[in-house]
Amino acid sequence: MPSYIGSIKTMVVAAFEGAYGQAEQVTAVREPLMVLGTLPRVLGPEEELKLPVTLFAGDASVKVAKVEVKVSGPINLQGSTSRQVSFEGKSDLTTYFDLSVMGETGVGKVTIVATSGSHSTQHEIEVAVRNPLLPVTKIIEGRLEAGQSWETAMETFGVAGSSSAVLEVSSIPPINLDARLAYLLSYPHGCLEQLTSAAFPQLYVSELQTLSEAQSKRMQDNIKTAVQKLVQLQNRDGGFRYWPGAVQSDYWSTTYAGHFLVEAQRKGYVVPSEVIRRWKRFQKSTVSDWRKDPQSTSGDLQQAYRLYALAVSGSPENGAMNRLRESPNLQQQASWMLAAAYATVGQKEAARQLISPNRIKVESYSDPGDTYGSSLRDQAILLETLALLEDESAGLDLLQEISKALSNSDFWMSTQTTAFCLKAVALFTKRIAKVDELIFTFSQGTDKAREARTSLPMASINLDVKGRPGQILKLQNQSNGVLFTRVMLSGTPARPDEDFTIERNLRIQAIYTDSEGHPVNINQVEQGTSFYSEITVMHLGLGLDYKNLALSQIFPSGWEINNYRLDPVSGDQTVSNYDYQDIRDDRVLTYFDLKPGQLKVFRTLITAAYAGKYYLPGPHCEAMYDHNIQARTKGMEVQVTESKIVY
Repeated sequence: MPSYIGSIKTMVVAAFEGAYGQAEQVTAVREPLMVLGTLPRVLGPEEELKLPVTLFAGDASVKVAKVEVKVSGPINLQGSTSRQVSFEGKSDLTTYFDLSVMGETGVGKVTIVATSGSHSTQHEIEVAVRNPLLPVTKIIEGRLEAGQSWETAMETFGVAGSSSAVLEVSSIPPINLDARLAYLLSYPHGCLEQLTSAAFPQLYVSELQTLSEAQSKRMQDNIKTAVQKLVQLQNRDGGFRYWPGAVQSDYWSTTYAGHFLVEAQRKGYVVPSEVIRRWKRFQKSTVSDWRKDPQSTSGDLQQAYRLYALAVSGSPENGAMNRLRESPNLQQQASWMLAAAYATVGQKEAARQLISPNRIKVESYSDPGDTYGSSLRDQAILLETLALLEDESAGLDLLQEISKALSNSDFWMSTQTTAFCLKAVALFTKRIAKVDELIFTFSQGTDKAREARTSLPMASINLDVKGRPGQILKLQNQSNGVLFTRVMLSGTPARPDEDFTIERNLRIQAIYTDSEGHPVNINQVEQGTSFYSEITVMHLGLGLDYKNLALSQIFPSGWEINNYRLDPVSGDQTVSNYDYQDIRDDRVLTYFDLKPGQLKVFRTLITAAYAGKYYLPGPHCEAMYDHNIQARTKGMEVQVTESKIVY
């Protein structure tokens, strides 16, 4: 048996020629001396806490015991590593050891050994030290003419183990590929659209830059994982649900996810044929039932994308394509997507008519709508269509605009916009853009210069920064043309720069109360105290509904979240307030909509479980597809004091 304290029931059933019998016996599992230690499910950098160690005397002869604690990984033991305790007639007792967490992440291990005379017992705990914060990225840019040299100092930052540096060199306008992909892969929310957006561009990265064996395997694993997750989100009707547990299929994301699965299958990934078949059936049925709605701002585009995705899958709906083409007042985005469908089935002249010069201007707008769009996302739709038509002259100007937005690290882009832009650039570059061989040399510090060359338009190199802060990176362009260079420095701080609040068209307020609504001082709360975290989010804008809001609450590792799914009585009873909620070990992620002037309140029952000092990040709420709608409050240090109850 594994390490266990308690009792077990042994049951035996016997049968022979119609005769049956059974017996059972409850047996206590114990030793003369037993030990048990407990820790939170996760820990964070630079936290301090007390490790409770409970000893059990299963034999009257055990009166005194020695306890020793050993640690490894990013955990330190403060004070004495061992002590002697006396049971004094008790069958069990608890003693505490002080632990602190280093400013790094990893897996910590705590080993507790208890001895008394000839009796000895041991208990081991492994705990993940994770940083709840997202990585911070800084970009250093350069431009090298043929034969020119360039150098820069690389100042790394972040907790130990989180620092990284990537050198990106390209012969096309820079698109900040590594940083944009990192954003998609580290995005904390995981709806249908975001799962698809994170994986879709990775199908084309190998067409932009040479990948190492490790990079190629990582991307293949990412795509395989995405396929598995998307398959689990398919409804019985063949559509895909936006959140797990939803009943209705989301039209745009269904087309988007199916489009990705079709492309993944074409590139050799295993996608269940039944999933594709059911998706096609859903799409064809929706195409057939669709009627133009003059009041809809996205209906034409929704239909056009279905037709394009079906054409890519090899099952075009030519009749529906012709009907939509003849539709009066066809939206310009829909005309571009429909042109892509015609180009895919070989009818390029019909496609060119749909994107005539007077229909290629991209209008700006703020409401992402039911297609999670933006004007930049729509530019990417147009660029992809121009790539299919091999229209280099019109596409190059658009490529410059999209590259400028991608390369601007301060320019926020949604997951949808990022994915469409990366995909469109990759397709356009593969089909049209002619690039010379990319050749350059680079060196770090006193290292010998190394040469890199590729016939692809980009090269990405992971630089070694471990133990090398402030080193100088040198490059020399040995190509015939201009090279664009970018060094992406990433790291995760132990504490965020949260000495500010954000209030953009949204307001958020956090209070903490007991079960009767009285305020609780969370700066110093006694161990074992249960209280509610109550978050109020209010719509401050005018006119438009706020769709796809994401509320992120990250709690200190010394606090335990009471999951209402396991204990409905103690949890948040306002389930109708949100579309989906994800409850994890140390955080609650809630997704919902708000109408103008509306406010919603979300309650989570918390228990202060482990004495120590921790950090509480401020709650953050944002519209996932509109960076101008977000709110955040400041984070703070909190303390859980030792319980005053004597057992």
